[in-house]
Amino acid sequence: MIEASATWLIPSTTPVQFTIVYEDGATKLSGAKFSLYHIGDVNSSRQMVLDSPFSAYPIDLTGAGREEWNTYALTLQSYITGSHLTPTHEGVTGADGRLSFTVAKGVYFIIGEDVEISGVKYKTSPFFVFLPEYNAATNQYLYQVFAYPKYTKEKPPEGEIEIKVFKKWKDAGHEEERPDRVEVSLLKDGTVIETAALQEDNNWRHSFTGLEAGHNYLVMEKQPGRKYRVLIEADGNDFILTNSRVPRKPRVPKVPPEAPPEEPKKWEIPGKGKLPQTGQDWGIVFFLTGTGMLFILLGFGIDRKQRGMARGEMEQGKKEAGEGDGDG
Repeated sequence: MIEASATWLIPSTTPVQFTIVYEDGATKLSGAKFSLYHIGDVNSSRQMVLDSPFSAYPIDLTGAGREEWNTYALTLQSYITGSHLTPTHEGVTGADGRLSFTVAKGVYFIIGEDVEISGVKYKTSPFFVFLPEYNAATNQYLYQVFAYPKYTKEKPPEGEIEIKVFKKWKDAGHEEERPDRVEVSLLKDGTVIETAALQEDNNWRHSFTGLEAGHNYLVMEKQPGRKYRVLIEADGNDFILTNSRVPRKPRVPKVPPEAPPEEPKKWEIPGKGKLPQTGQDWGIVFFLTGTGMLFILLGFGIDRKQRGMARGEMEQGKKEAGEGDGDG
């Protein structure tokens, strides 16, 4: 059970100087807006603890590894955008392509808006950061951190586009628990402009047509309830929404202990020893370099030239989605 009251081990309340460096080689990308959302902390067991309302989203980040965090970035962006949440911090890059914040410790999710510079459209990938940064080599926390967001470049499109949505299920043996239909909303620059129903009659798919190019489009599934988690993946203008059934936890009978519990372990304080490795390795999750710089590799904006393998997986997902009862 996720509780928003749990906090990270660091006893210090020292603020972190966090700087976004947005540049394309020698070109400084100015005028780009970034929004920071404090989504949670890490408790004494090194487990992710989400703030509200993020803890209510149909996404499970608490036990996710590096690849899951990569994948869930688009899903989290869709729900944050559709919920019109007020960011914890926001700002625009200056002439030097930099944007600095003074922030409290915690886990942040960062969304950058698209920006057009010199006839080129830069699409920024959303990413996660964990502040302050932990340097495992020196066993110290760094309170001056730099991030270099990932982006893709394209010429501003013209005309009309079509966006296709496919539903995929991962619930083998529990197909009877699926809802009769799910509603998917199309967001244009953060505003819902159309909603469609996916169901067996339309093979759990829909096409949004006649859309004006040059805008940022996202899709968001209406909350599916406690039985399913949602994962949104994109391949160009195609979106696959995978619903995975949440396994039920087996009921464990309450049996009185035969002996008193052992004395609980005392966690080592940062700066005096390594942190306990009882949960997710956060140094790996956030790609921390240990030098005060974050080379952000998270996000969903993958250049088409580098997506050969990913495209093959997406096409397989579309094929399975078209079969209606695919178990994923």
